[in-house]
Amino acid sequence: MNRDAALSYLQGEFADIALEAGIDQSPLLSSYGIVIDQSLRTLGYTESQLGSTNTADAEVDGYLALLDYFALTRFLRIFAMRTDVSVSGAISATQSQTFRQVKILRDEAEKRLNGLGLSPTTQMEVGRFTLDFLEPDLLAGGLG
Repeated sequence: MNRDAALSYLQGEFADIALEAGIDQSPLLSSYGIVIDQSLRTLGYTESQLGSTNTADAEVDGYLALLDYFALTRFLRIFAMRTDVSVSGAISATQSQTFRQVKILRDEAEKRLNGLGLSPTTQMEVGRFTLDFLEPDLLAGGLG
């Protein structure tokens, strides 16, 4: 799958959400370019390969899942600023229903990625550093 196919996928898959977000075409295409780059980086491609990479057939499912995840994450940032306000005796403000629904879709995309072994979130691994060179040496007259 090449960049043009990925861009076509994003435009088709997220047309309704983009319309709801009210983003002009030029910033939208720029955002999709960033989404494509993030997805390729997560698949392990280097910066020099981002502009011309064709993913292997075996990577397409993971690539599509990553595109979904990163695109929905960008839309969440847009909808996070929107609130629903109602006035009936007391003023009330809640997150937009669109934000909640896009978050559900993004969470589902994250579960799909976890199932494919491509978690986009950083995870810490338990490790151990050996710092013996900082320990005093008893034979060399160090503290004992």
